[in-house]
Amino acid sequence: ASMSFGQITVRPKKITCLVSVSRELIQNGDNAAQIIESTLQTAIAAEMDRVALLGDAAGEEPTGLANMSGISTISGVGDITHDDILNAIKTVANSNHQATGGIWSPGTQYELDILKDSQLQYLVPPAAYANLQKFITTKTGDAAAYIGDWSKLFFAVLPGGIMLDTSIHGVGVFNKDLVQIRVMLPVDIFATHEAAFCALTGLS
Repeated sequence: ASMSFGQITVRPKKITCLVSVSRELIQNGDNAAQIIESTLQTAIAAEMDRVALLGDAAGEEPTGLANMSGISTISGVGDITHDDILNAIKTVANSNHQATGGIWSPGTQYELDILKDSQLQYLVPPAAYANLQKFITTKTGDAAAYIGDWSKLFFAVLPGGIMLDTSIHGVGVFNKDLVQIRVMLPVDIFATHEAAFCALTGLS
């Protein structure tokens, strides 16, 4: 087999989130800096999760995995079972990649956890499912799950790093004595091999 190389174009986009902090905390909190830093990190990480999976390329938003044209999709899944996960693993394998993990919602994980046989005994998961790394996030919603080789999905953080803006103006901000902090991260998202991913959609 021959090896080929291609060029990946990274376009500057922005991930943005807003965090409101009380002015009293900023002025008087003994550990205000640590609390605010932790809050901002949590907020931007959650938004990165969402955009990496569901970004729609509208405006400044990067294109997330669900909207990349090269991934495989198995639609109309309905009530999810281990067989659906195995089907996605096989689909990725048919594209010459190996699925390393799956991302889905807490609700989907619950449905997989309570699968029972005809004797109402909990099913023993098949090895391929059991060996798959599982990442649980509310950002997928309950209607989709994503399986693939996650070493093929990348964030490209562009020069400039995280940018912060603050404001005391805005609906409900001034009256409640809040400071609003806007966090912006210039970033793009890309998959080196989009075929290394499979989406299960139409989960119920």
